[in-house]
Amino acid sequence: MRSVSPVAALPLAAATWLTLCTSPVIAQDTGAVQPAADSTTAPTPEASTQEAALQLSAPSPKAQLSITPYAWLTSFSGQAGARGQRVDVDQSFSDVLENADSLLGFMGAIDFQRGPWIFNLNSAFTRAEFERERTQFVTGPSGGSGTVDVDVDAEVESFLVEFFAGRRLLEEALGESGEGRIALDGFVGLRWTDLNLGVQANALADAILADGTPLQAGVPREVGGDATWFEPFVGARVEYRPNDRWTFGLRGDVGGFDVDGSSFAWQTVAYAGYTWQVDGWTLSIAGGYRALGQDYEEDGVTWDAVTHGPILGLSAGFQF
Repeated sequence: MRSVSPVAALPLAAATWLTLCTSPVIAQDTGAVQPAADSTTAPTPEASTQEAALQLSAPSPKAQLSITPYAWLTSFSGQAGARGQRVDVDQSFSDVLENADSLLGFMGAIDFQRGPWIFNLNSAFTRAEFERERTQFVTGPSGGSGTVDVDVDAEVESFLVEFFAGRRLLEEALGESGEGRIALDGFVGLRWTDLNLGVQANALADAILADGTPLQAGVPREVGGDATWFEPFVGARVEYRPNDRWTFGLRGDVGGFDVDGSSFAWQTVAYAGYTWQVDGWTLSIAGGYRALGQDYEEDGVTWDAVTHGPILGLSAGFQF
Protein backbone atom coordinates (compact mmCIF):
# COMPACT_ATOMS: atom_id res chain seq x y z
CA MET A 1 0.00 0.00 0.00
CA ARG A 2 1.13 3.51 -0.79
CA SER A 3 1.83 5.67 2.29
CA VAL A 4 2.17 9.42 2.71
CA SER A 5 4.72 11.03 4.99
CA PRO A 6 3.46 14.15 6.75
CA VAL A 7 6.88 14.63 8.34
CA ALA A 8 8.26 15.72 4.98
CA ALA A 9 5.20 17.68 3.83
CA LEU A 10 4.44 19.76 6.91
CA PRO A 11 7.83 21.56 7.36
CA LEU A 12 7.84 22.54 3.68
CA ALA A 13 4.30 23.89 3.89
CA ALA A 14 5.13 25.72 7.11
CA ALA A 15 8.27 27.34 5.66
CA THR A 16 6.45 28.47 2.50
CA TRP A 17 3.53 29.86 4.44
CA LEU A 18 5.80 31.70 6.92
CA THR A 19 7.72 33.35 4.04
CA LEU A 20 4.52 34.55 2.35
CA CYS A 21 3.02 35.84 5.57
CA THR A 22 6.02 37.76 6.87
CA SER A 23 7.17 39.47 3.65
CA PRO A 24 4.66 42.39 3.96
CA VAL A 25 5.95 42.99 7.48
CA ILE A 26 9.52 43.29 6.25
CA ALA A 27 8.43 45.81 3.63
CA GLN A 28 6.51 47.78 6.22
CA ASP A 29 9.57 48.08 8.45
CA THR A 30 11.40 50.07 5.75
CA GLY A 31 9.22 53.16 6.24
CA ALA A 32 10.57 56.66 6.93
CA VAL A 33 12.38 57.28 10.22
CA GLN A 34 10.74 59.87 12.48
CA PRO A 35 12.91 62.82 13.52
CA ALA A 36 14.38 62.56 16.99
CA ALA A 37 13.18 64.84 19.75
CA ASP A 38 15.30 67.87 20.71
CA SER A 39 17.61 66.55 23.40
CA THR A 40 18.23 70.07 24.72
CA THR A 41 14.64 70.52 25.79
CA ALA A 42 13.82 68.88 29.11
CA PRO A 43 10.34 67.32 29.18
CA THR A 44 7.82 68.83 31.55
CA PRO A 45 5.97 66.63 34.05
CA GLU A 46 2.79 67.16 32.04
CA ALA A 47 4.52 66.02 28.82
CA SER A 48 5.93 62.94 30.55
CA THR A 49 2.48 62.04 31.85
CA GLN A 50 0.94 62.46 28.39
CA GLU A 51 3.70 60.38 26.78
CA ALA A 52 3.19 57.58 29.30
CA ALA A 53 -0.54 57.64 28.65
CA LEU A 54 0.04 57.40 24.89
CA GLN A 55 2.33 54.40 25.40
CA LEU A 56 -0.27 52.63 27.52
CA SER A 57 -3.01 53.31 24.98
CA ALA A 58 -0.89 52.35 21.95
CA PRO A 59 -2.37 49.46 19.96
CA SER A 60 -0.87 46.00 20.35
CA PRO A 61 1.18 44.56 17.46
CA LYS A 62 -1.04 44.04 14.43
CA ALA A 63 0.41 40.71 13.37
CA GLN A 64 0.77 37.46 15.26
CA LEU A 65 1.92 34.00 14.23
CA SER A 66 1.58 30.70 16.07
CA ILE A 67 2.70 27.16 15.25
CA THR A 68 0.91 24.24 16.88
CA PRO A 69 1.87 20.55 16.56
CA TYR A 70 -0.77 18.10 17.81
CA ALA A 71 -1.27 14.42 18.52
CA TRP A 72 -4.64 13.07 17.42
CA LEU A 73 -5.80 9.77 18.92
CA THR A 74 -8.23 8.71 16.21
CA SER A 75 -11.11 6.30 15.87
CA PHE A 76 -13.50 5.73 12.96
CA SER A 77 -17.21 5.35 12.41
CA GLY A 78 -18.87 4.57 9.08
CA GLN A 79 -18.07 2.64 5.95
CA ALA A 80 -15.20 2.35 3.50
CA GLY A 81 -15.21 0.53 0.21
CA ALA A 82 -13.26 -0.38 -2.89
CA ARG A 83 -14.00 -2.48 -5.99
CA GLY A 84 -17.70 -2.37 -5.18
CA GLN A 85 -17.18 -3.96 -1.76
CA ARG A 86 -17.92 -2.04 1.44
CA VAL A 87 -16.40 -2.65 4.86
CA ASP A 88 -17.75 -1.32 8.15
CA VAL A 89 -15.23 0.72 10.13
CA ASP A 90 -17.49 1.36 13.11
CA GLN A 91 -15.37 1.45 16.24
CA SER A 92 -15.93 3.39 19.43
CA PHE A 93 -12.96 5.05 21.09
CA SER A 94 -12.73 2.23 23.65
CA ASP A 95 -12.92 -0.36 20.84
CA VAL A 96 -10.00 1.23 19.05
CA LEU A 97 -7.89 1.24 22.21
CA GLU A 98 -8.74 -2.40 22.87
CA ASN A 99 -8.74 -3.93 19.38
CA ALA A 100 -6.55 -1.86 17.10
CA ASP A 101 -3.18 -3.33 16.24
CA SER A 102 -1.86 0.21 15.88
CA LEU A 103 -3.36 3.67 15.87
CA LEU A 104 -1.62 6.91 15.16
CA GLY A 105 -2.48 10.49 14.34
CA PHE A 106 -0.42 13.66 13.97
CA MET A 107 -1.57 17.11 13.05
CA GLY A 108 -0.09 20.57 12.91
CA ALA A 109 -1.43 24.08 12.35
CA ILE A 110 -0.02 27.48 11.49
CA ASP A 111 -2.20 30.47 12.42
CA PHE A 112 -1.50 33.97 11.17
CA GLN A 113 -3.51 37.11 11.95
CA ARG A 114 -2.90 40.61 10.65
CA GLY A 115 -5.44 43.19 11.73
CA PRO A 116 -8.89 41.65 11.25
CA TRP A 117 -7.68 39.08 8.69
CA ILE A 118 -6.99 35.48 9.69
CA PHE A 119 -5.22 32.65 7.87
CA ASN A 120 -4.72 29.02 8.81
CA LEU A 121 -2.74 26.12 7.31
CA ASN A 122 -3.52 22.75 8.85
CA SER A 123 -2.36 19.21 8.10
CA ALA A 124 -3.16 15.88 9.69
CA PHE A 125 -2.00 12.30 9.25
CA THR A 126 -4.00 9.37 10.61
CA ARG A 127 -3.44 5.63 10.50
CA ALA A 128 -5.19 2.64 12.07
CA GLU A 129 -5.00 -1.13 11.66
CA PHE A 130 -7.51 -3.61 12.99
CA GLU A 131 -8.72 -7.16 12.45
CA ARG A 132 -12.29 -8.36 12.61
CA GLU A 133 -14.33 -11.21 11.16
CA ARG A 134 -17.26 -9.88 9.12
CA THR A 135 -20.04 -11.07 6.85
CA GLN A 136 -19.84 -9.60 3.35
CA PHE A 137 -22.48 -9.58 0.61
CA VAL A 138 -20.93 -10.74 -2.67
CA THR A 139 -21.92 -12.34 -5.94
CA GLY A 140 -21.61 -16.10 -5.93
CA PRO A 141 -19.54 -18.01 -8.49
CA SER A 142 -22.67 -19.04 -10.39
CA GLY A 143 -23.90 -15.45 -10.70
CA GLY A 144 -26.47 -15.50 -7.92
CA SER A 145 -26.30 -13.27 -4.87
CA GLY A 146 -25.23 -14.73 -1.57
CA THR A 147 -23.54 -14.14 1.77
CA VAL A 148 -20.01 -15.31 2.47
CA ASP A 149 -18.13 -15.12 5.78
CA VAL A 150 -14.89 -13.19 5.33
CA ASP A 151 -12.00 -12.56 7.73
CA VAL A 152 -10.85 -8.98 7.21
CA ASP A 153 -7.52 -7.34 8.03
CA ALA A 154 -8.11 -3.63 7.36
CA GLU A 155 -5.77 -0.64 7.31
CA VAL A 156 -6.88 2.97 6.91
CA GLU A 157 -4.34 5.69 6.25
CA SER A 158 -5.15 9.29 5.36
CA PHE A 159 -3.30 12.56 4.90
CA LEU A 160 -5.24 15.84 5.08
CA VAL A 161 -4.11 19.37 4.22
CA GLU A 162 -6.50 22.28 4.59
CA PHE A 163 -6.18 26.03 4.23
CA PHE A 164 -8.66 28.74 5.11
CA ALA A 165 -8.74 32.53 5.07
CA GLY A 166 -11.25 34.74 6.81
CA ARG A 167 -11.99 37.82 8.84
CA ARG A 168 -12.62 38.66 12.47
CA LEU A 169 -16.30 39.54 12.68
CA LEU A 170 -16.56 40.38 16.38
CA GLU A 171 -14.21 41.06 19.27
CA GLU A 172 -15.52 42.36 22.57
CA ALA A 173 -14.03 42.90 26.02
CA LEU A 174 -15.90 41.27 28.89
CA GLY A 175 -16.17 42.02 32.58
CA GLU A 176 -15.83 45.25 34.51
CA SER A 177 -12.04 45.22 34.22
CA GLY A 178 -12.15 44.29 30.53
CA GLU A 179 -9.75 41.41 31.13
CA GLY A 180 -12.00 38.85 29.44
CA ARG A 181 -12.54 38.72 25.69
CA ILE A 182 -14.74 36.97 23.15
CA ALA A 183 -14.00 36.82 19.42
CA LEU A 184 -15.84 35.43 16.40
CA ASP A 185 -14.21 34.62 13.04
CA GLY A 186 -15.72 33.59 9.71
CA PHE A 187 -13.74 31.84 6.97
CA VAL A 188 -13.73 29.91 3.69
CA GLY A 189 -11.25 27.20 2.80
CA LEU A 190 -10.20 24.14 0.82
CA ARG A 191 -9.30 20.67 2.10
CA TRP A 192 -7.23 18.04 0.24
CA THR A 193 -7.52 14.38 1.28
CA ASP A 194 -5.28 11.47 0.29
CA LEU A 195 -6.87 8.18 1.39
CA ASN A 196 -5.22 4.75 1.32
CA LEU A 197 -7.59 1.91 2.13
CA GLY A 198 -6.13 -1.57 2.46
CA VAL A 199 -8.51 -4.48 2.98
CA GLN A 200 -7.10 -7.99 2.96
CA ALA A 201 -10.01 -10.39 2.62
CA ASN A 202 -9.85 -14.10 3.38
CA ALA A 203 -13.12 -15.73 2.31
CA LEU A 204 -14.28 -19.00 3.84
CA ALA A 205 -15.86 -20.00 0.51
CA ASP A 206 -15.20 -19.20 -3.16
CA ALA A 207 -16.89 -15.97 -4.21
CA ILE A 208 -16.79 -13.12 -6.71
CA LEU A 209 -16.95 -9.48 -5.62
CA ALA A 210 -19.33 -7.00 -7.20
CA ASP A 211 -16.62 -5.69 -9.56
CA GLY A 212 -15.74 -9.22 -10.72
CA THR A 213 -12.73 -9.76 -8.43
CA PRO A 214 -12.60 -13.47 -7.49
CA LEU A 215 -11.98 -14.66 -3.95
CA GLN A 216 -10.66 -18.17 -3.44
CA ALA A 217 -11.52 -19.91 -0.20
CA GLY A 218 -8.70 -19.69 2.34
CA VAL A 219 -6.49 -17.47 0.13
CA PRO A 220 -6.05 -13.85 1.40
CA ARG A 221 -6.45 -11.18 -1.25
CA GLU A 222 -5.92 -7.40 -1.20
CA VAL A 223 -9.13 -5.58 -2.23
CA GLY A 224 -8.30 -2.04 -1.16
CA GLY A 225 -8.02 1.20 -3.11
CA ASP A 226 -6.56 4.73 -3.10
CA ALA A 227 -8.22 8.10 -3.71
CA THR A 228 -7.42 11.81 -3.55
CA TRP A 229 -9.92 14.67 -3.66
CA PHE A 230 -10.53 18.33 -2.87
CA GLU A 231 -13.48 19.72 -0.94
CA PRO A 232 -14.29 23.41 -0.32
CA PHE A 233 -15.77 24.45 3.02
CA VAL A 234 -17.11 27.45 4.93
CA GLY A 235 -17.11 27.85 8.69
CA ALA A 236 -16.67 29.90 11.82
CA ARG A 237 -14.81 29.74 15.10
CA VAL A 238 -15.41 31.43 18.44
CA GLU A 239 -12.88 31.95 21.24
CA TYR A 240 -13.59 32.96 24.82
CA ARG A 241 -10.83 34.14 27.14
CA PRO A 242 -11.93 34.84 30.71
CA ASN A 243 -8.40 36.12 31.44
CA ASP A 244 -4.94 36.23 29.87
CA ARG A 245 -4.24 32.63 30.87
CA TRP A 246 -7.19 30.49 29.75
CA THR A 247 -8.71 30.09 26.29
CA PHE A 248 -11.80 28.11 25.28
CA GLY A 249 -12.65 27.67 21.60
CA LEU A 250 -15.04 26.00 19.20
CA ARG A 251 -14.65 25.64 15.43
CA GLY A 252 -17.14 24.28 12.93
CA ASP A 253 -17.32 24.02 9.14
CA VAL A 254 -19.33 22.33 6.39
CA GLY A 255 -18.29 21.58 2.84
CA GLY A 256 -18.06 19.13 -0.02
CA PHE A 257 -20.88 20.55 -2.13
CA ASP A 258 -20.59 17.70 -4.68
CA VAL A 259 -17.12 18.85 -5.74
CA ASP A 260 -14.56 16.26 -6.89
CA GLY A 261 -16.56 13.30 -5.60
CA SER A 262 -17.20 14.78 -2.13
CA SER A 263 -20.93 15.08 -1.60
CA PHE A 264 -20.74 16.42 1.96
CA ALA A 265 -18.18 17.09 4.70
CA TRP A 266 -18.34 18.56 8.18
CA GLN A 267 -15.93 19.22 11.02
CA THR A 268 -16.07 20.25 14.67
CA VAL A 269 -13.14 21.06 16.94
CA ALA A 270 -13.55 21.97 20.63
CA TYR A 271 -10.52 22.89 22.71
CA ALA A 272 -9.24 24.54 25.88
CA GLY A 273 -5.78 25.91 26.49
CA TYR A 274 -3.55 27.46 29.13
CA THR A 275 -1.06 30.20 28.15
CA TRP A 276 2.10 31.67 29.64
CA GLN A 277 4.86 34.04 28.46
CA VAL A 278 8.51 33.01 28.06
CA ASP A 279 11.12 35.48 26.74
CA GLY A 280 8.70 37.24 24.42
CA TRP A 281 7.10 34.01 23.21
CA THR A 282 3.55 32.95 23.96
CA LEU A 283 3.41 29.25 24.86
CA SER A 284 0.15 27.34 25.22
CA ILE A 285 -0.78 23.78 26.03
CA ALA A 286 -4.18 22.77 24.68
CA GLY A 287 -6.44 19.75 24.64
CA GLY A 288 -9.79 18.98 23.11
CA TYR A 289 -11.70 16.81 20.66
CA ARG A 290 -11.80 16.83 16.86
CA ALA A 291 -14.34 15.13 14.58
CA LEU A 292 -14.22 15.16 10.77
CA GLY A 293 -16.99 13.60 8.69
CA GLN A 294 -16.56 12.97 4.96
CA ASP A 295 -18.86 11.41 2.36
CA TYR A 296 -16.87 10.63 -0.78
CA GLU A 297 -17.45 8.20 -3.65
CA GLU A 298 -15.69 8.11 -6.99
CA ASP A 299 -13.78 5.67 -9.21
CA GLY A 300 -14.86 2.67 -7.16
CA VAL A 301 -13.62 4.04 -3.82
CA THR A 302 -16.06 4.93 -1.03
CA TRP A 303 -15.29 6.81 2.19
CA ASP A 304 -18.42 7.58 4.22
CA ALA A 305 -16.99 7.86 7.70
CA VAL A 306 -16.21 10.08 10.66
CA THR A 307 -12.64 10.33 11.94
CA HIS A 308 -12.67 11.53 15.53
CA GLY A 309 -10.73 11.50 18.77
CA PRO A 310 -8.97 13.54 21.48
CA ILE A 311 -6.24 16.02 20.55
CA LEU A 312 -3.36 17.33 22.64
CA GLY A 313 -0.78 19.86 21.52
CA LEU A 314 1.67 22.63 22.36
CA SER A 315 1.54 26.02 20.66
CA ALA A 316 4.31 28.59 20.30
CA GLY A 317 3.58 32.09 19.03
CA PHE A 318 4.93 35.62 18.83
CA GLN A 319 3.70 39.07 17.84
CA PHE A 320 5.32 41.63 15.54
